[in-house]
This record gives sequence, structure tokens and C-alpha cells, in this order.
Amino acid sequence: MKKLIVLLTALAFLAINPVAMAVIVWNDGLTHIIDADLNDWVYLDYDIVTPPSPGTHVDIVDGGEVDLARAYNRSSITMTGGTVVSHLQAVGHSSIIFSGGTVGGTVQANNNGTISMTGGHSVKRVQAGGEGVVTVSGGSVEGSLNVYYDGTIYLDGTDFMVDGIELANGDKLSDFAPLVESGGHYYYISTITGILADNSPLSTHFVIANTGFYAGTANIYIIPEPGTVLLLGFGGMALSRRRRQA
Repeated sequence: MKKLIVLLTALAFLAINPVAMAVIVWNDGLTHIIDADLNDWVYLDYDIVTPPSPGTHVDIVDGGEVDLARAYNRSSITMTGGTVVSHLQAVGHSSIIFSGGTVGGTVQANNNGTISMTGGHSVKRVQAGGEGVVTVSGGSVEGSLNVYYDGTIYLDGTDFMVDGIELANGDKLSDFAPLVESGGHYYYISTITGILADNSPLSTHFVIANTGFYAGTANIYIIPEPGTVLLLGFGGMALSRRRRQA
């Protein structure tokens, strides 16, 4: 009976997803430009003992579309246009600059990955975990801001408020949100409004998981405009990164 259930489940999946996504893996230390619809997942510097130095880089530009884009190790992604249908992810010391285009799922930094969001549109959520860091200074966040397992999100802009309370430089949002129980766990949950550094309005739900099962340093912090700290070294990264066309 168990084998029959597994078979029926597999058949149901294939019926719903008749075309399985392929995974494109680039581990060559080159720069790749995505300017057409690949309809695939893209992994950079994935599952290799010695990643290239400098890491593999991808530019996602207008007209480019992938189902998922994930950077590992010290690889990097710059997204100035186009579409990532599901998730844009920086994992394991990789980095992403997101300044244009649309991400239909999660913009996520995990396991020491870093993301600078200066523009673009995030449909579902911006998320940081596992000591990942996301800086949001522009663009639009349609979904929520989520942090967990020592992840950090920095908000760069002005006039930030939570429940009518004005926030100042260095404030952490958990100090201004109620602790809410859900499914046996506790989260700081509320809504933040403000103006990002590129003058885009921000009004979004946030969830901070840093107590109980998720105990740690996860939080969301405010940085006023103009930014007083050059976070994450993205400027230096942009200047030093080698551009070799694949």
C-alpha cells in the first residue's frame, strides 16, 4: 500500500508539473548574462570543494527570466531587471545586489549570505536567517520582512514608524512590536511604515523570530537616510569584482 501511495503521489505531481525544472550549475568563475527566458534553476559555485576565486557571477537583466537563482560560496548575482519566478537567494558568504526587476517569491540571505536591495519588486517576502544580512534601501516589498536564526535586516530611509511610534537610528523593531504566540512558538509581529532611501514608500508586515525555539540575535534595524554606515562592503565588491564574459 505504501508503494502505491508513493506512486500515486508522484503521478499527481507530474500531472500538475508536466515540465520539470532543470538546474543550471555555473562553477567556472566567469560572468554569465541572463537576458532571455531560461525556465530553469540557476546555481552558482554549488557543491564544489574549492570554489573559484573570484567567484562566478551572474547578471540578470531586462528580458531575462529564471525560475530560481541561488548563489553559493563567494559567487555573486546582480539583478537590474528581468524576473526570478520564485526565489533569489544568497547562501554561504555569497552576495547579491538587487536593483531592478521582479522576484515572485522570497529574497533571502542565509548562512552568512548578503543582499543589498536598492530597487526592484519583491512580491512575497524579504528574509534573513543563519547570520544572513539583507539591507533594504529601495524598491518595493509587497509581502513581509522576516528574520530568524540570527538573521538581520537593515532598513535605510526616513520616517519609519511601528504602531504610530517614530523610530530612530539604531532602533530594533522587536522593541516596538508585541510578542505573539502562533503554533506553540512566539514571534514579534507588527507593521512598519516609512520612506526608503530611494523615496519608495514602505508599508509592510514584519515577523521577528528570536525567542524560545528560535532564540538568538535575529532582528530588524533602522538606518536613517543618508546611510551612516557602508554596510556589507558592496561598494568595494562592485569595484573589485572581475568581469569576465563567459
